[in-house]
Amino acid sequence: MLTSAGVPVASEADYSAPDPSRPTLLCFSHLRWDFVFQRPQHIMSRFAREMTVIFWEEPIEVAKRETAYLRVRQAEDFPAVRIATPHIPEGLSEEQREQTLRRLLDAHVSVCARPLITWYYTPMMLPFSRHLDATATIYDCMDELSKFRFAPERLLDLEQELIDQADLVFTGGASLYEAKKSRHHSVHCFPSSVDRPHFAKARRELEQPVDQVELKHPRLGFYGVIDERFDIDLLREMADMRPDWSFVMVGPVVKIGEDELPRAANIHYLGGKTYEQLPVYLSGWDVALMPFAMNESTQFISPTKTPNILRAESRWCRRQFATWFGPMGICRASTLPTTRTASSIAAKRRWNSRAKVATGSPRRI
Repeated sequence: MLTSAGVPVASEADYSAPDPSRPTLLCFSHLRWDFVFQRPQHIMSRFAREMTVIFWEEPIEVAKRETAYLRVRQAEDFPAVRIATPHIPEGLSEEQREQTLRRLLDAHVSVCARPLITWYYTPMMLPFSRHLDATATIYDCMDELSKFRFAPERLLDLEQELIDQADLVFTGGASLYEAKKSRHHSVHCFPSSVDRPHFAKARRELEQPVDQVELKHPRLGFYGVIDERFDIDLLREMADMRPDWSFVMVGPVVKIGEDELPRAANIHYLGGKTYEQLPVYLSGWDVALMPFAMNESTQFISPTKTPNILRAESRWCRRQFATWFGPMGICRASTLPTTRTASSIAAKRRWNSRAKVATGSPRRI
C-alpha cells in the first residue's frame, strides 16, 4: 500500500484513524523489538497503556534495485505498539541513506496523532529525525555505546547534539549518571529494576526444558547477550578447573565469532530464549553467573539481570562493577572473587540469606 505521501508501506498492523486522546511516542532504538526483551521493551510496553508507541528499528538492506519501504507490524501481546522497520536498498551513500530514512519517517509520522514525543536509545538515528517537531524529546542512555565494539565514529558528536536537543536525559545506572550529569540541566538516574512476579516464578521447582534437563549438577548458568563484554577467558578457566560442573550459557552471540567461544564438554550454549522462558532456566541452576570482563565496554555497565537474579533467589557470582544498586536503595553486597571457581561454592553457602533480604522491596519501572 501507499501512504498519503506516496511512500510504500508493508503493513501487518491495523491502520485505523489516529486516536486524538492518545499521544504518539516515537522510540528510536538500536535494539530490535524481538531481539532480547529488556529495558526498551519494558518501558515502551508500559507507555503503550496510555499512548500509541511506534518502535523505530534500524534499517534492513534489500537489493539495490528495490524500492525503499517501511514494514509496520503490531507487537505480539502489545496491540498499542507498532514496530516500524525501514527496508532500504543496499549500496546507498550515507547522505542517500539518511534522505531515504527521513522520507520514510516523515510519511509515517504525518498520519500519527499529536502530541508527538520522541524517545531515543541511540544518537545514530538523529540525522534523519532531528527535524521532527516533537512536544518533548527524551534521551534514555542505557549504555555507553561509544565504548562498544564497532562503535560509529560520529557517535559521540551526535550524542552531544542529542543531549543539547533533549528535554530530559535518563541514565541506566549511577556511573552513567556521574558521566552525563554535567552535560545537561535535567539528567536523572533511572536504573532498570525487576519484574517481580515474573522472576519470582524461578523460586519454585519448575519442569525443566529439554535442552537443560539432562545436564548434570551443579549447574552454573548465565543468561543475556554474549558479546565483547563477556569474559571468555574466565569461562574457559572455570570449565577447565571444574570438568564435573555444567556451565549453561543462555543467549544470542553477537559481535564476536562463534570460533572465539571456549568449547568443552561441560560448556553448553543453549542459544537465545524468550523472556517467558527465563525463570524456567533460572530455576534449574545452582549458581547464576555474571561473567563480564573488566574492559572498556563494561566501564559503565549496570546489569539489569542483577535484580532479576535476586528476585529469583538464585545464588550467584559476579565481577566488581563501578555501577551498583546500593545508591538506588535496592541492595548492597560484597564482591565475590570470580577469577576462581571456588567463589561459586562460597556464593552457594553465603548468598541465600542475603538474597532473601535484598529482594524484599525492589522498585519497579
